[in-house]
Amino acid sequence: MLRRKSIPFQNMSSTQWENLGLAALFLFYLIQIGFDLLWHNTCGHLAIDYCAFWSAGRAANTSGYSNIYNIDILKQIQFGLVPHSSNMSAFVVSPVAYFPAFVIPFQILSLFAPLPSFAFWTLINMAVLFFYLRFFIQKITGQVLQTRLLVLLFLSLTVYWNFFNGQVNVWLVLCVGEFMRAAMDKRPFQAGLWLGGLLLKPQTLLLIGVALLLQRSVKLLAGLTATSIALIGASFVLIEYDGLQHLARLWLGFTSGLPTNDVEIMMNWRMIGLHLGNVSFPLLGWIVTGLGMVATLFAAVCIWKKPLDFVSTSFAVALLGLLAATGLFAWHSHIHTAMMLIPPLIYLIVRKEMPGKIFIHWIFVPAAIYVAAFLFAPLIQMNILSANVGELLDFLRGASGFGVNILLLVWAMKNLSKTHSFVRTL
Repeated sequence: MLRRKSIPFQNMSSTQWENLGLAALFLFYLIQIGFDLLWHNTCGHLAIDYCAFWSAGRAANTSGYSNIYNIDILKQIQFGLVPHSSNMSAFVVSPVAYFPAFVIPFQILSLFAPLPSFAFWTLINMAVLFFYLRFFIQKITGQVLQTRLLVLLFLSLTVYWNFFNGQVNVWLVLCVGEFMRAAMDKRPFQAGLWLGGLLLKPQTLLLIGVALLLQRSVKLLAGLTATSIALIGASFVLIEYDGLQHLARLWLGFTSGLPTNDVEIMMNWRMIGLHLGNVSFPLLGWIVTGLGMVATLFAAVCIWKKPLDFVSTSFAVALLGLLAATGLFAWHSHIHTAMMLIPPLIYLIVRKEMPGKIFIHWIFVPAAIYVAAFLFAPLIQMNILSANVGELLDFLRGASGFGVNILLLVWAMKNLSKTHSFVRTL
């Protein structure tokens, strides 16, 4: 008697499907990294942001801090790092728009070749993120962070892209996490000090500043001001007035747009307006961008206008909504920056205050779109698919991050609208 062949992937639970998705993502990430290493594409794709930071560290070592924003010096250094570069005049430099204090670690790393120092940087950051998240959850909830939750986070596109590009967003995770801990422990000044660490990427502080003003959190604002003064003062000592001017001009360049900004795959209203303007007319794109940013600002104000009890779950919900709104509002906003959402996100998941489906969407939707875009890219390069498909895939990549930010913001607003116990404690 013949046995009926069992059909694979039948009667699988949602957890089993998630595990299958995680395994597929892990395999895809390994393959992508393997190909870039095989093709010697370090600094051309793999570690592209890290190599920009590395070049700033090398410029500081060889030419002084005032030259870490010198495009000509950075161009000479980066041109020698990028594989298959033969035409310096056409080479596009990646500037580093960080305060000089944040470049100091890369001065040490630039003493070594880019690939081994990138590997060391990645391993250190992975270890810090792993142990910090376990520490954070244990301290703030008294519970042990489950290994599966850590695996989900590490295989999210947000975290993967941070490590693949060699970004610095683990620092944002630490600062947001310690801000949360200090605020919930009723230590507002220390909370403000940690919040100042977000000056690594100043655009992440725009809506937070508005929220703290609405809360009249004087001690917290004092801590933030203290960190800001210390950082700007140290920067003035290192690069003086002319250097700060160069940094300000570089920030303005990011505002108006630089070739390496990759606006088309950002997760903000700027990305939406760019694509809409391309398929219609630019003015419509600008109008939608402006209206979207105003609506996002209004949503953030609605969340934070009432006094919040910083010791309650409502504070974590409001913070998550605020950071999601920041991703939409900020003029320079890529998916890897969304790592700053991780502390309030996992706090709410561990406390079972957020539906698991929302978290799963945050993990898998951007990653699935990214994988699809990567698989279709060769067909576009071989002219099998139209270049318009490439533009669509870029839009979908940006829209996936944009969409999960909208999802978290709307959920936070709905959650807080049901909560009536607002008591300001800071």
